Amino acid sequence: MASRLINCSVEEITLDMPVKVKFERIAEDFILPCFQPVACTEK
Repeated sequence: MASRLINCSVEEITLDMPVKVKFERIAEDFILPCFQPVACTEK
């Protein structure tokens, strides 16, 4: 499975960092599950 970490810089990444899934449409027929830190979703 391919994925990526979004909405955070490399410096902010930590082991066991809580993340939340966010689905992004990459193409008409393809949706990629991406992950962003939970702290970004609490704003």
